[in-house]
Amino acid sequence: MKHDENDLLSAAEKYADLLREIRRDLHRHPELGFQEFRTTEKIRECLRSIPGMKFLPQKCPTGVIAELPGESERTVALRADIDALAIAEANSHTYVSETPGVMHACGHDGHVALLLGAALLLGERKRPWTVRFLFQPAEEIVPSGAPVFLREGALDHVEAVFGFHLNATSDFGKVGWYDGAVMAGGVAFRISIRGKGGHSAYPEKCVNPIFTACDIISSLPGIRDSIHPFHPCNIVPVKCVADDYENKIPDTALVEGRFKFLDGKAETVFREKIAFLVDGCARKSGARCELELSPKYPITWNAPELGRRVVLPSAEQLGLETVRIVPSMGSDDFAWYAEKVPAYYMTFGIRKGEDFPIAHTPVFDFDEAILPLGAAQMCACALNCRLS
Repeated sequence: MKHDENDLLSAAEKYADLLREIRRDLHRHPELGFQEFRTTEKIRECLRSIPGMKFLPQKCPTGVIAELPGESERTVALRADIDALAIAEANSHTYVSETPGVMHACGHDGHVALLLGAALLLGERKRPWTVRFLFQPAEEIVPSGAPVFLREGALDHVEAVFGFHLNATSDFGKVGWYDGAVMAGGVAFRISIRGKGGHSAYPEKCVNPIFTACDIISSLPGIRDSIHPFHPCNIVPVKCVADDYENKIPDTALVEGRFKFLDGKAETVFREKIAFLVDGCARKSGARCELELSPKYPITWNAPELGRRVVLPSAEQLGLETVRIVPSMGSDDFAWYAEKVPAYYMTFGIRKGEDFPIAHTPVFDFDEAILPLGAAQMCACALNCRLS
């Protein structure tokens, strides 16, 4: 369906003040995963103002699933995440977080405002098919909100879904795209080590689990280097702790970490190699080791046909610059949607200058002029997604 792109951009700019107001209100009142009660009500409040908007029934107490009916019941979905992070804000602007120890350090306040802008634009236009809006809770925690929304029927009858993220690593206003594996899958590993504690004056009578932990950690880069040339991946230890004693060799130690991968074959190889490593380190030291592996996220897979037929043409029609982004070793639970239906996860560049703060830092912020641009792009993607 063709539409007037200039009119779409102009209409989006007319909502700029409203989207800024919504974003700053949410920024002042951030809420953690599955606690987004006020955020949910603010989303509903805005959506109720759009003629024809329907709310789908759901048991999850936070987040919103709603849709605008079109000429066809065939359905396209647009998704935004809505939760904040347990980070204390260090900014001094007028809309600083009023919740101690919690802030929107990943831009989800902007995601909500941006998708509401797209909903407002779509409410003013003739829609060839139904457009569903997924304002999803709890993206930042595990277990996360996407599997919950899937159980709620978020993708029932949906034939394509689009997601997005504000991107502090690409220049302001550029629409980021990448076909295929755009964000990493992840596996958490936990290694419990039991040695034999004792007085630090007699280490020869002990089995020090700290040495075993260090042996395992120092060997992890070797596993990564053996896999990465063939299957892009990363291995990152995130915790190493032992019993807290004074002048005593501990009995136990714990190592935790994450394995991130952009190729599913990497996970199979990693599982084999880390099991072999842990067993070998245990035998060498005389400690006992227990390895636990827990899948966290699948790979986020962008359907190339959606990039070619929808995302890039929409940006071109709107006159927005595009950039082929580098796949990220970060993860997003949008991946669960991409396992179910054709999906595309794009980015909107917010970087201004070389020292621009990245997400998940206490000083993260962005220029809200990106909101109407992103809203126009998401609206265009919904209208241009010609369902075969």
